[in-house]
Amino acid sequence: MLAGGAFHYFTGGSLALTYPLFYLIFNVPMQGNHLIYSLLWGLATVILPWFILFPGFGWGFFGVRAPNNVRSFISPVVEHLFYGLGLGIVLNIAS
Repeated sequence: MLAGGAFHYFTGGSLALTYPLFYLIFNVPMQGNHLIYSLLWGLATVILPWFILFPGFGWGFFGVRAPNNVRSFISPVVEHLFYGLGLGIVLNIAS
């Protein structure tokens, strides 16, 4: 449990760093307001649990075979939108 939580936060931090690195690598000027783009980035990270984590649990793609008390489709969407919101707020403050 502890290792899984640590790996989750390490992955989230790594993905947060890849967002501004995308702009640097492709020489794209960063937007003044990061909120919309970071929300889209957060939404894009939902692909990871849907196609890697849930099948790894044996729940299938999108968690279609998850236990009944698990909201495997909508919960990651909401959580990762909050992740993108936090990323956008931090980048707006930092820039």
